[in-house]
Amino acid sequence: MKSSEFVEKLKYVTTLKTTYLMGGFGCRLGKDWYNENYQWNKDHAAELKKKYNTDPITFGFDCVCYLKSVLFWQFQGDPSKEFGGAKYSEKTDLTIQAMLDSCPDLTDDWSKIDAGEFVWMEGHIGAYLGDGLVAEATPSWNSGAQISALGNIGQVKGYPTRTWTKHGHSNYVTFETSETDQHAATLAALKAMVEKNGVLQEELNKTKADLTTAQNALKKAENALSESKVKLSEQTTRISYLGTLVSQGEKEAERLKSELEKQIEKCEKLQKETDQAKLEKEEAVAVQEAAKEEYKVALTYAENANKKLKNDLKDAQSELSKAKKEISELKEKLESENPETGEETLVDVWHMFVRVITKRNK
Repeated sequence: MKSSEFVEKLKYVTTLKTTYLMGGFGCRLGKDWYNENYQWNKDHAAELKKKYNTDPITFGFDCVCYLKSVLFWQFQGDPSKEFGGAKYSEKTDLTIQAMLDSCPDLTDDWSKIDAGEFVWMEGHIGAYLGDGLVAEATPSWNSGAQISALGNIGQVKGYPTRTWTKHGHSNYVTFETSETDQHAATLAALKAMVEKNGVLQEELNKTKADLTTAQNALKKAENALSESKVKLSEQTTRISYLGTLVSQGEKEAERLKSELEKQIEKCEKLQKETDQAKLEKEEAVAVQEAAKEEYKVALTYAENANKKLKNDLKDAQSELSKAKKEISELKEKLESENPETGEETLVDVWHMFVRVITKRNK
């Protein structure tokens, strides 16, 4: 295919309603099959379905299939035909690398470039249209087959800009480079150099201003560093003083700890003595309670014995009264019967009677 025809067909596709579609080479969304298993298509499935069966129809392309559909498969943009009229061929289904391999003069020198050349960057490919413009299919900007400015030679008003890595003449394209195109490319390159020099000058001025700012900042930093050193010295002195206080505090803490341990020992000793005294008190209370019980028993026994003694005494007194009465009666009887009986005989009788009574009471 001639380079001029290639360029015109690429431009024509950009006038159609298109969208970026991984593996797409003119697929009519909603009508033609496309591989939904590509990860990009999976991630954007909902967005793609919104573009099904639009009026006019939406065609799907990715970057390399955009070039192949025009260069090899006769894409016509006909909405009534499957894939817009493109006839897929596995033989010419080339990868980006294979497309680049068809460019024997691949270069990164942008001082001269012809319309119809492939332009490339990592993972992406497009074609130069001339006048500083490139045709590419990308999800960026308007998503689809579109035109951008070749940032390597300058910006073009009204177009987004992309900077590429290399370009080259493909063996699949017959180039018809005119002298005017060469001059245009040279002028564009010179323009880009002038603009770049202006940018560099601006950057240099900015760098100088930044340098002045940095120097002022450095002075401030030096002053701040000096102040920090003074503060650091003060802090060091204070830390040393605090260290002394901490050391003294540690010694005092050790002393207090030792004193506390002694107090604890005393408390433990007092607790043992208290426990012992409590035990002894409990034993004494137990003995006291036992003594009270014994006292009660003894008191009861004494009361009973006293009652018995009183009863016995009462009985003895009664017996004695009876005995006295009997003696009196006996004496009277003896005197009446034996008036001559002497006093001694009566006394003897009395003693005998007392012995009898005493013997009987025992």
